[in-house]
Amino acid sequence: MNKAIQAVLVGWLVILMSAAQTGTAEALLLVIAPNMPPSINVVEFRDEDGQVFDRAGPLPVSRVLTAVVEYKDWDLEEPIYIKACFTGPEGEACWNQDVFDNLNFDTSTGRITIELDLAIKLNETETYSYYFETSDGRDTARFHKSQVEVREPSNNSNVIFIPGFQASRLYRKGAIGADRLWEPNNHNEDAADLMMTKAGESVNAGIYTRDVIDESFGFNIYKNFIKFMDKEMVEAGVINEWRAAAYDWRYGVDEVAAGLVNDVSELAGM
Repeated sequence: MNKAIQAVLVGWLVILMSAAQTGTAEALLLVIAPNMPPSINVVEFRDEDGQVFDRAGPLPVSRVLTAVVEYKDWDLEEPIYIKACFTGPEGEACWNQDVFDNLNFDTSTGRITIELDLAIKLNETETYSYYFETSDGRDTARFHKSQVEVREPSNNSNVIFIPGFQASRLYRKGAIGADRLWEPNNHNEDAADLMMTKAGESVNAGIYTRDVIDESFGFNIYKNFIKFMDKEMVEAGVINEWRAAAYDWRYGVDEVAAGLVNDVSELAGM
């Protein structure tokens, strides 16, 4: 910031001196604005294995954390320091960094994202509060978060199951409850209701899916598999969660894939 001020003053002094030599009256009115304080925002945390944790928690117990923070200063001043403090059952633990190597500071926006290796371990499965503080040398700013849970991280996987072609039930709203069209109750009428136009659109609007076929006309389809996933995988703690992602198999693969994105993202924690 001082270099920028110096550059402006040099430019104006050149103008003033040139004006004096030519007899032209010139003057400079320099308005000194008050300092605009910086801001700091915690984007996320990571542990030593690279696992990402939301800033609102839960955070892992007994892991060395890296904090990804975003610093911004409208006056284009770099941070003098960044301090992090966590308060929990063991009291307050603080970490401070006042030397920043190779800062890729964006002088056009005053913004920079910094990864900070915190020399702090949260050793109790409890609720913590924390704050991050920074300064541009004149003013300070804080990012504060309270009631953050710290616990053992779950490393169990989530599983999404995508059933085979025509293995998802299709429905539409009936006069009383849902009218199942697939598997068909009335073969000719239900099949006609599922027709598609040449443009790939459903002839009848409002057709939807909500589950996969467990059994059909007395034959086991996915019933045993569903039971196995519930009992032997989730309840036994082998995996964290699973979901059968039913889809409208009448559509093309692009539309089907787009419809499954939310299920995959939710299970992936994205």
